[in-house]
Amino acid sequence: MTNHRKEDDPPTPEGNDDSGGYRKPPKATRFKKGQSGNGKGRPKGAKGHKAIVQEIANELHDVGIEGLPSRLSTLELVLVTLRNRAMASDLTASRFVDDVLSRYGNREIDKQGGYMISPEAIPVKDWIAREEAKNARVDREMTAYGTADYSEYLRLKEEDEKKKAG
Repeated sequence: MTNHRKEDDPPTPEGNDDSGGYRKPPKATRFKKGQSGNGKGRPKGAKGHKAIVQEIANELHDVGIEGLPSRLSTLELVLVTLRNRAMASDLTASRFVDDVLSRYGNREIDKQGGYMISPEAIPVKDWIAREEAKNARVDREMTAYGTADYSEYLRLKEEDEKKKAG
């Protein structure tokens, strides 16, 4: 191992080396006792981003739900608003609600009910008739392709469309 001292320098006793060296900064630039880190850094008591978000999300607001006064947190209000927008056919809100449910909630829809997103307002009877007609058409096409598996039907149909296009 090499010595980094110049030959002219007189040897100094251990612990009294003011010149510094490898991994030993000069004494004048070292932290003083009781001090360390960034002296002008974040002041004591300053809130970080996480604390600010949590504080805002947990704020309570007085709202009326179905004519009854309620107190909901900001987070609850945001989620209720997103749910309502998803139910009103807002695709972005619907995707966000689905993402939130997949991360934090049960994705199983109760057997008692659920929600349906329709791009237009139509009576339930008309919607059922339309869906039954679609299902009958798909059943006929699946029979024509010779499969009872829906994913296989979609694959075969896609291959057929590629052949027709190219």
